[in-house]
Amino acid sequence: RARARIAREPAKIAPLSAVSVDLAPFETRNAIAGAVRLRFVRSGERTVLDRAFASSPARIFEARAMAPACWVYAATLGGGLVGGDSVRMDIETVAGTRALLATQASTKVYRSLRPASQSIDARVGDGALLAVLPDPVVCFAGAHFTQTQRYDLHADASLVAVDWMT
Repeated sequence: RARARIAREPAKIAPLSAVSVDLAPFETRNAIAGAVRLRFVRSGERTVLDRAFASSPARIFEARAMAPACWVYAATLGGGLVGGDSVRMDIETVAGTRALLATQASTKVYRSLRPASQSIDARVGDGALLAVLPDPVVCFAGAHFTQTQRYDLHADASLVAVDWMT
């Protein structure tokens, strides 16, 4: 009897790994604490992370999947934000890209006499899509927290943004 064998190729998804940091395009001598800079570009039919930089307490991870979109996860060292922490994200998606920015877990803001803050400043290019889908922000009693988000969209760009707190 003849048996047909179907060769199945396993999914090409690598485990979540830290993004390699390309320091050349950014000023690193005077790096600002909590700065995150991401730039997404096209590589054939796929979107790739062309530039990535993060300074403590911020950290970024890229899910290396063979998909048309690029997925990046943000996290903070130490389990959350404390007084004086400031995370500032600068994101650029160039024309035709598809990018997802999510968080590894909820963003916790701990009690402190000093304020903590988080901001996103994003530019979404012509025909590009940016999805910002973080887990909720959890502010503990006595926490002082400010968050700002600014999105500059090209006339033909798309944005999906979720902002929530518990």
